[in-house]
Amino acid sequence: MKGEGTAGKEAAECRSRHGMRKYHDIVGRVLGAVCLALLLTVRISVDAAAYADVAASHMESSLRQMERVRKRLQKLSYMPDAVQRTLDMNGKDRQIIDLAPGILAGYKITCLGDSITVGAGGGVDENGRLIGYCNHLSRILGCEVVNLGMGGTTIGDYFIENAFVNRYEQIPEDTDVIILEGGLNDYQVFAQGLWNGFGDITNREPETYCGDAYTLYRGIKDSYPNAEVFVVMASRSYLETLYQSVEPYRLQDFMDVQRLYAKWMGFQVIDLHEMGFLDCREEEARERWLIDIVHPNAEGHLLLAERIASELVYYYSHQ
Repeated sequence: MKGEGTAGKEAAECRSRHGMRKYHDIVGRVLGAVCLALLLTVRISVDAAAYADVAASHMESSLRQMERVRKRLQKLSYMPDAVQRTLDMNGKDRQIIDLAPGILAGYKITCLGDSITVGAGGGVDENGRLIGYCNHLSRILGCEVVNLGMGGTTIGDYFIENAFVNRYEQIPEDTDVIILEGGLNDYQVFAQGLWNGFGDITNREPETYCGDAYTLYRGIKDSYPNAEVFVVMASRSYLETLYQSVEPYRLQDFMDVQRLYAKWMGFQVIDLHEMGFLDCREEEARERWLIDIVHPNAEGHLLLAERIASELVYYYSHQ
């Protein structure tokens, strides 16, 4: 009987030792897994930090390069050759766009404008729809573009239906960027003697250019406080030559009013007129980039889209 008790005790001890070894083995595996997880976490953190440093360094390098390109672009406005000036500017625009690809991806842009915004002169797609700068802008930036262009419309509510001042509230509430392109039709209305209520920036009466332009700008500022607004000043036009004897208003006067209001509202200005981009007063430039004396052709619309895209990319790269 004693031998049987000893044997049982030894068997129990054996089972105990076996259980302890199994326990230690499990604990060891768990600790090993924990250590491995910690090592991986540290490695991932180090890798993430290193990647963030590389990304930040790349962004800084891109911004410095972008600044250099932009300074060169701005100096081109002094070039006397209108065609070469626009071509050289476009080359700089493309460089800026390439330095920050996808920076506006997923944004919603709304363009409020006239027939140029509609896409007149830019050709049509397979479904017969006009292809203008808005279409190119969407493709270049990878974002949604809402086209609120309407041919023949003016900023002011004179006698023309659907003036900008009466339809800016069509801009979607969730838009991120608003682009205003207009004023050339207002200039033509006044130059042709069809309306004479230019108004004054201090006495902003309705149905005058100054009054309705202010109402438009103020309305957009108040109605879309979270949107960035970019105002596209009209390019130099052959219309200025045709109407040069008309006094007292010049295209420059109409653009000056918009520049002033844009400054008051904190809007950004894309000044095609001042920089001489797509200056089509000369016949060579008109034949190359216009279908008439006002509307861009397919290449003209693409150049305009890249000019606008370059300004948007530069602006958002510095926010």
